[in-house]
Amino acid sequence: MRFFAIPALMPLPTISGTPTFEVYEANVTDMENYKNEFLKALQPKMEKHKQVFLARGSNAAEALIGEAPKNRIAITVWPNAEAAQAFWNDAKDGFKIGQKYATDMRIYEVEGVAQK
Repeated sequence: MRFFAIPALMPLPTISGTPTFEVYEANVTDMENYKNEFLKALQPKMEKHKQVFLARGSNAAEALIGEAPKNRIAITVWPNAEAAQAFWNDAKDGFKIGQKYATDMRIYEVEGVAQK
């Protein structure tokens, strides 16, 4: 498995070829600038790397056990860890913009399970 957090973005190696899922959480404190600066800056990179969202939105998650989720959530899937890393190599500076308008930003990756 690969885990990393902002601002380090230093992932551990993983097995090539299995899908990689990313979970993003943040407490957005300035939605206007978050959308107009952060998301607009990332949009071309998301399109370039063909990021596929499984879920995303504001206030879109509910705690079942434990700490409440942050107010902005996204779950994406990549075909493999290399594709996810290519996006991060291209987009990591954009997340510095996001940290101006969102606190407690957290991103982690989970290696998928091969389907039979």
